[in-house]
Amino acid sequence: MTSTPVFTTLATLALVAAASSVSAQPAAWPQQRPIKFVVPNPPGGSNDATGRTVAEAITKPLGQTVIIENKPGASGGVAMEAVAASPADGYTFVVASDSVALQPILRKGLKWNVQKDFIPVVMFGTQPIVVATHSGSPYKTIQDLAAAAKASPGKIGYATSGQGSIQHLAGELLNQMAGIDLLHIPYKGGGQAVSDLVGGQVPAAVLGLAAVLPHARAGKVRILAVTSRSRATAVPEVPTLDETIAPGFDARQWAGLMAPAATPPDIIARLQKEIVATLAAPVTKERFDKLGFDVSGMAGKPFVDYLDLERARWSKLIADKKLQLD
Repeated sequence: MTSTPVFTTLATLALVAAASSVSAQPAAWPQQRPIKFVVPNPPGGSNDATGRTVAEAITKPLGQTVIIENKPGASGGVAMEAVAASPADGYTFVVASDSVALQPILRKGLKWNVQKDFIPVVMFGTQPIVVATHSGSPYKTIQDLAAAAKASPGKIGYATSGQGSIQHLAGELLNQMAGIDLLHIPYKGGGQAVSDLVGGQVPAAVLGLAAVLPHARAGKVRILAVTSRSRATAVPEVPTLDETIAPGFDARQWAGLMAPAATPPDIIARLQKEIVATLAAPVTKERFDKLGFDVSGMAGKPFVDYLDLERARWSKLIADKKLQLD
């Protein structure tokens, strides 16, 4: 009978043990399942558009599908609460914005805290907010709208993506700085608001440029002014509020990705790397340009610092105008 050398038997057993150990280990991130980007708004708004653009672009470099789940409600609070309570395993993120980041200032008793429960991952980009009317409106300029608002205080409504949204705050700041009184009409997302603007159901709107731009290019909406200090690259013919009825006005909105606070740092770092690289690609910049967004790519501490500054800035307006929602 031929005997098997001892060292060969031991080597075989070692290989079997090693293979068993490897198979018992969970797959490396993100190979276990698709990644989910939760959008706190209905389809059709600015957050939805930027989130889908980034999700599609990083699918290939990550080697994993990135899906979008729209979860509107409570000015973004439904999505934020859900993501804050989800496992911090690198498979669930939220496409956040100024509007959701400011909710803890506007509302009491929230079950989530944007500073404690989330890690800012990457800012996708920024865009101006716009003041717009439908194409058949008698208001041809921002001066026309302001004059009408002064003549009929509280009678001319402006649609936004929601109560306490960044568009709502921009509208209230415009009222304050221009000495007018436009009536706020909140919707449950930018997509619904712009649909009613196009249809003439509301006389005016204060919305992100991305949601309005396609309709403006189709001749269905007229953009009267942008809220940024400088004119927007996408609509250079449109004046700013600063140069017309509200000197010193300067506001932009951002969209970016946040993760549950306990998400492993190596996953955050990998995702930051891939998203920043994606945002730097010419094809992504071109898509953001069409949306009316300026690419950012701000990540880590600079993103956190930016949020702190914006929180302080809008907190004053919220206090001055008594905009606490509950």
